[in-house]
Formats: sequence, C-alpha cells, structure tokens
Amino acid sequence: MACRNICERYRATKDRASSYYAQGFKRCQMCELFINWGGAKCPCCKSALRTKPRGKKRINHVNHYLNTLPEDSESWQENRGSRVLQSG
Repeated sequence: MACRNICERYRATKDRASSYYAQGFKRCQMCELFINWGGAKCPCCKSALRTKPRGKKRINHVNHYLNTLPEDSESWQENRGSRVLQSG
C-alpha cells in the first residue's frame, strides 16, 4: 500500500546527541521517515516498522548511547530490557 501522509502527524524529532532508534522511534521504509508510534505497523501504509538500525556502524552507535545512560534516568528504565542490539 502506498503512503497516504497520515504518518506526518507522528513524525519524530530527535535530540542531537543520540539516534532515533535509541530514543525509541521507529522507521517506516515505505513512507521513508521516523515516527513516534507504539504499534508494529505504520498507521499510514500498514507496512512493518523497523525498530533497529541495519548497519554495524549505526548498531554500535545505538549500543554506545544505551550503555552510557545513567541508571537512574527515565530513558534507562525504558531501555534496560534491550540494552544491547545484535549486529547482523
């Protein structure tokens, strides 16, 4: 299904220091943008959302960010279950 621009309402904005994936955003490959959405499928085109980066360089970047979070921070509490991403 093609993009119907519904996803524009959920467009994600990120901090400069970290990646979209480290902040919990998801990417729709069909719509070609990161969205702040809780579901597994895009609200616009119903395609599966990507939750992890593909390249090893980006995977290492996300892992570094998750491992440097202070343990008392709110972000750490949300990400503690998936602290390290597997490359491949």
